[in-house]
Amino acid sequence: MKIAILVALLGVIVLLATILYMLFQPGAAHRAGPPSLGRMQAAVGRAVLEAAQSNPATAAMVRTAVQASPEEDRSLASELIATLPER
Repeated sequence: MKIAILVALLGVIVLLATILYMLFQPGAAHRAGPPSLGRMQAAVGRAVLEAAQSNPATAAMVRTAVQASPEEDRSLASELIATLPER
């Protein structure tokens, strides 16, 4: 008799825990918040590089901007800049 009561009590506790979990778990709207700054910067970088690939004037502007950037950024961008078309 005691075991049946304990099993029923355990079942009720598990059921309540499941209900509480389902009520308070973060939904898709919570996870789909605003994008991070890094993701936004990467998107802008991809768009600029894509434009520079097809337009030599844009490529020249991108080269000038990279040359004016700090040394670390110049070294990171060097391989990408080398693939841009010349004037």
